[in-house]
Amino acid sequence: MEKWKGYMLASVVGAATLLAGCGSNSAENTNTSGTDSNAAATNANATNADSQEKFELRVSSGAAVEEAKAEQAAIDAFMKKYPNITVKYEPIPGDDATQKLLSSIAAGNAPDVFLIDSVLLPQFIDNNALLDLAPFTKTDAEFNKDVWFENVYNIGVRGDKLYEFPRGFTPMVVYYNKEVFDKAGVPYPKDNWTWQDFLDTSKKLTKDEDGDGKTDIYGMSADPYFYKSVPFVWQNGSDVLDKDGTTADGYLNSPATVEAWQMYTDLVKQQVSPTPSVKKAFGDLWFQSGKVAMQISGHWTLLGINDTVESGKFDISKLGVVGLPRNKERVSVMYEAGWGVASSTKHQEAAYKLAKFMSESVEGQKGRVESGLELSAVKSVQEEYAKDKPIEQVFVDEVQYARQPWGSIHPKWAEIETQIDKALEQVVVNGISVKEAMDSAVPKIDAIIKDE
Repeated sequence: MEKWKGYMLASVVGAATLLAGCGSNSAENTNTSGTDSNAAATNANATNADSQEKFELRVSSGAAVEEAKAEQAAIDAFMKKYPNITVKYEPIPGDDATQKLLSSIAAGNAPDVFLIDSVLLPQFIDNNALLDLAPFTKTDAEFNKDVWFENVYNIGVRGDKLYEFPRGFTPMVVYYNKEVFDKAGVPYPKDNWTWQDFLDTSKKLTKDEDGDGKTDIYGMSADPYFYKSVPFVWQNGSDVLDKDGTTADGYLNSPATVEAWQMYTDLVKQQVSPTPSVKKAFGDLWFQSGKVAMQISGHWTLLGINDTVESGKFDISKLGVVGLPRNKERVSVMYEAGWGVASSTKHQEAAYKLAKFMSESVEGQKGRVESGLELSAVKSVQEEYAKDKPIEQVFVDEVQYARQPWGSIHPKWAEIETQIDKALEQVVVNGISVKEAMDSAVPKIDAIIKDE
């Protein structure tokens, strides 16, 4: 259940077009994220959360049933705190939630507060669709940014501006099937393990059980996707773009980047990892059934694993989780979603308080962590929940190493990532060298960046 993959790729298709009507050149643009934002915070509201005038705010998120219950709990607590405000909750379940949100913004019917995947932040910010929340924090005596994990909170920060409050997130980790390890007599991976440990363990777990010359059990699933493999590039002291995101040349095809992806993709070439087609043939339970011993994924994978536990198809005691291996540096990546305020809202201060409350309220956050999809961005809630839960504690421990993804920084990242994934696929499926694949991708990516 790789739900967060959608956050990184498909959800941004068409975003720039739909947001065009919200741009700074629009005569009807009401965004206050520019130089007048401080004045807006103090003067723009005829009604606010602390007044006695009754009014309504709309809040929206793409939410399944359990998630919607958590959101509603937060909304109910907010309305109790501010009885003059009625909050209308508009959940948008399904894969098209993002497109529906974008359409409502383009049509001038945006909800006051909405959940935004961090991969959409660059487009929303560039098109002035989000309200700068920083001025409101300066007059809010209850505001304390230390409530949240610092690196998670900073995803919504741009200089002295703030565009979202984090709701939930996940770092990437390694899941492993203890039963496969036990049968092979291989020790479980330990925290702070190295690339060499990772490679050695993967090879020791790979087995041809019937002696027919074909691999029956694979040590690792090295999926040819950027979002799973980029930590290895960072761990090798490299990156895929320059720090300003203006070119891939000398970065995507640098020796250090090539070395990192060579190590990763060699797992497939050496049949230590299944190809995508072989893994697909194993069926949905390829990990739980022991066909593949280890996989890199986020917290969302626990949802699918717990489903198989409840159906009696997997023993949860056989599940292990460990942080990613390290090389020159220890780095993971995190994927996040948070609450933003529409620049078009008529109730800026009240909407700010609702977004903050949705993000930090214990009422909503407890429900979220119990749903299993992600970690709470609120430190106290997540740390309390992780007590006496070894798997959850691994995720908490990994947060300090988690880096903000490129998707939350670069406005053209969806197109860029598509090119990188195609390059990785060429390596894994067609046997092209990593250097050749990345050299070929560089001019395509630079053309995207330069809009050629």
